[in-house]
Amino acid sequence: PGMTHAEGPEISAILGSWIMGEEPAAPPTSHTESDGTTFVIADKVLTITVPSGVTSAYDFSPMVVGGAVTNIVVCGEGTLSTSTLSDYDGDFELKDSVIVRVRTANAFGRNCATWQGGRGTVRVGGSAAIQAVSGGSVTGKRIVVASAGPDGTGALRDNTDSATFQKCLFSLAADATVYSVTKGKGFTYGNDFDICGHVLTFNTTATWSQQFWSGNTFTNSAATPSTVRLASKNWNFHFEGTPNRWLGGPANTVVFQGNYCYRVQKPLCGDWTLELKDCYICYSAGNGAHPAEVGIGWTNNVISLPVNVVGHARFWDDSYKPEGGATTLAGPISGSGTMSVGRGDVLHIAAQENTFSGPFYMYACTNRQHNTTLALLKGSKFSASQIATATHSKAGANPNPFTSCDILMDGETVFALPTVKNETAGCGLRIAGGAVGSTIERIENTNTGLLTLDTSATIGTLRMTKGSLVLPTTLAGVQLESVITQYLTTVKPMHEMFVEPSKKYADVIIPRGGGNAVGIDMIKTYMDKMLSGN
Repeated sequence: PGMTHAEGPEISAILGSWIMGEEPAAPPTSHTESDGTTFVIADKVLTITVPSGVTSAYDFSPMVVGGAVTNIVVCGEGTLSTSTLSDYDGDFELKDSVIVRVRTANAFGRNCATWQGGRGTVRVGGSAAIQAVSGGSVTGKRIVVASAGPDGTGALRDNTDSATFQKCLFSLAADATVYSVTKGKGFTYGNDFDICGHVLTFNTTATWSQQFWSGNTFTNSAATPSTVRLASKNWNFHFEGTPNRWLGGPANTVVFQGNYCYRVQKPLCGDWTLELKDCYICYSAGNGAHPAEVGIGWTNNVISLPVNVVGHARFWDDSYKPEGGATTLAGPISGSGTMSVGRGDVLHIAAQENTFSGPFYMYACTNRQHNTTLALLKGSKFSASQIATATHSKAGANPNPFTSCDILMDGETVFALPTVKNETAGCGLRIAGGAVGSTIERIENTNTGLLTLDTSATIGTLRMTKGSLVLPTTLAGVQLESVITQYLTTVKPMHEMFVEPSKKYADVIIPRGGGNAVGIDMIKTYMDKMLSGN
């Protein structure tokens, strides 16, 4: 009595008074509608079965008020369209090939904690939203997102802490937003997303929200490119456990856009383009020993996606702990934004095809046990417009006053570095490695820090106005300024004028001077042969 439905008046009349607590003499436990849809209540479980080919539309919210129903099970192969269950706080289970079309927000209950197994498909359209709430999960569901969701707050939401979506298959029929209402775990384990040529944006209204992702796969079945945006400064993304993958070609884009950290504890794999816009790429401190040389370091921060730097991409740990961290860029790097590594961390460059043309900054930090390091691995290429030091410190965090930066080049690879500037007061700089034939366009040291050159690279211009210089060979008793002046004004120009041109007349050229044992042994053998008359 007093309850109405758009369709299905029989079920209201028969079940209404019993569900509201006005138990009749013989409370019904089942009912069949004229279209063949059946409703059965047993042990507080409402089972709805929709026959194949039937589309049933019911507002069955009166059936679940007052705790009369704690679980709703939808069976059959037909389509059930529901409007709202906003007061329902029980479980919702889909079975068989059921398609449930959601028309309004909270259509499965405002406090629905867990959707249990089953093979049904949920279609979210209009002003609908699907929420996972505190301690609950949406597991094993096929979900079609056909609208952006109500009030711009997202068609998919994790409502409170520890709410998760697990092993779901999402496909987009429209651009959509995923919203984290409060601190939560979000789309955590083993979900598959088919973006279908649309834009999927992850955002939050919370002051701080952590998203733990493991084993998610993003694909695009459409001919037009897709985009996934991680777009909030208040979200901290942890990529951990099983690697997350983006598959379907570099025309598709995953965007990191925010002021807070994206922790990459497991590889980001695939062939989408990773677009970096004003974000931090970092690790969780305390994962092992700091790499001492090129190629040695943690493998838990690995990005194999092609990277396009649009804004400022910071490869920094955010924790201020003394250990420092490491990240490897294994894919090609492009763009004209800004890159930086800092706070005693290490950035490994591994890709052979890089066209990045923006500046690169190295931030020294006084509270770390290790130097900030740019490590160029074997076969890699680095094409920044310049490399410059800067400083970042947090007073009192650690007594170790490390304020140096290292540029380490693989000893078997020929590198061509741009201008290197060390203008930060008190910051030391070490440049090491690089095979014979490597070049450094210009080095400028204009502060009081120590400049250490342990490289075979040819330096176009060396400018020092302050500080000290350490060369591979110690020149005892000779003033630094005179060494630099002599090298730049006499040794280098004379070498280029007379020695280099004469090489075309040589039969044999022995590189590396007295350090080339094989070359020297070859000459010795030849001279012994000549002296013996043979």
